[in-house]
Amino acid sequence: MIGIIVAMQSEAKNLKTDIENTIIKKISNVEFIIGKLYGKDVCIAVSGIGKVLAAITTEAMILNFNPDFIISTGVAGGLDDDLKIGDVAVAKNLVQHDMDTTSLGDAKGLISGVNKVYFDTDKDITNLIIKALDNQNVKYKIGTIASGDTFINGSKGDIIKQEFNAISCEMESASVSLVCYQNDIKFACFRAISDNGDDNSNNDYEENLIKACEISSIIIKEILKIA
Repeated sequence: MIGIIVAMQSEAKNLKTDIENTIIKKISNVEFIIGKLYGKDVCIAVSGIGKVLAAITTEAMILNFNPDFIISTGVAGGLDDDLKIGDVAVAKNLVQHDMDTTSLGDAKGLISGVNKVYFDTDKDITNLIIKALDNQNVKYKIGTIASGDTFINGSKGDIIKQEFNAISCEMESASVSLVCYQNDIKFACFRAISDNGDDNSNNDYEENLIKACEISSIIIKEILKIA
């Protein structure tokens, strides 16, 4: 079974309509949609926005449905000049940009107890994502995706880019990667760019949300077709 986690209903809308043999289970106030999509067994969940809700959803999915691997997707802000609205950021690794125990001498982003800053994605699944992007002629860049419980606007994006060499920012995927790491579950992530994490990110996000959600869904469907 392939687990797919998104934050918002708008990011799942185009996937839900195509699922066959649907079963819906509600756990921890999250709906898990189980069924067939392009012949593959899938479990799709809309976590809600933010790292805590994403972590709750990931743990519940792993413990109750035992996915072979999990993909986190949806929309994100672009932090790299090469990524334009409508392009896709593919995660080589993920970091929690708002995790900060530097006053104790730790590196910025270090997860205490786990002693890691960056969490790598699975190479085989990431290569599958790249193949799907190539098949759909979608422009992409591979790099670090940074997550935090903040919608990035103004100069904050530049700071995250400088501190972590991040190409994209969003609010969930690094926590999903941490839960997968703790449970030894394969994980990968890609995000469609809805804004540039700059002074106009709030307006760009509202204007381009639907388009970016559609791109994310198209790539998920292509992944399932070729997996």
